Amino acid sequence: MKQTNDVKKNLKNGVVTQEMFGSAIFSYNKRAKNMRDKEREWRDYYRGQRYLYDKYDNEGQCRAKKEEYYSRKADCLKFVKPTALHIVERERTCREWDEYLNEWDYDTYTFYEYYLLYKIGTFSFHSPITKEEYDALKDTLPTEELYDFETHGEDIEELMSVQTANKILNGLKSGQYALIAA
Repeated sequence: MKQTNDVKKNLKNGVVTQEMFGSAIFSYNKRAKNMRDKEREWRDYYRGQRYLYDKYDNEGQCRAKKEEYYSRKADCLKFVKPTALHIVERERTCREWDEYLNEWDYDTYTFYEYYLLYKIGTFSFHSPITKEEYDALKDTLPTEELYDFETHGEDIEELMSVQTANKILNGLKSGQYALIAA
């Protein structure tokens, strides 16, 4: 996504619209997911290579970038209030060796993940929270259970530039820009 004239004009006037702000957070979020996927690719690649190792720490570099983008997303979300809570039910299979039967035993157990939902402009975002945070908020926000919750990255050509997103975030932090309501 190229920086449009509207974005330039709004920044020049010291305002950030909900749509601009949502686009900045979306850019951070999708870039973080791209790094998450790249980190997994490197980890899987080197697990399958007996005689190779990650000399340049590609996996670690991807992890660091992922965490940096998620940190910026979290900084952005401090400027808005969550609109709902989401609970995601997941299942995981564990494999244990059963010495009595002399074979592998597979157990499946269910666990829950908790998220705050934020709606900004036409965008919506999830931010993970702990069970304790969920318990503290469950009486104040509507709660919804999700069953299919999978996220993916995005082509960076379709995203707001990191420089523009940083400009928006830093301007909001410093008070140079004001976030206006829809």
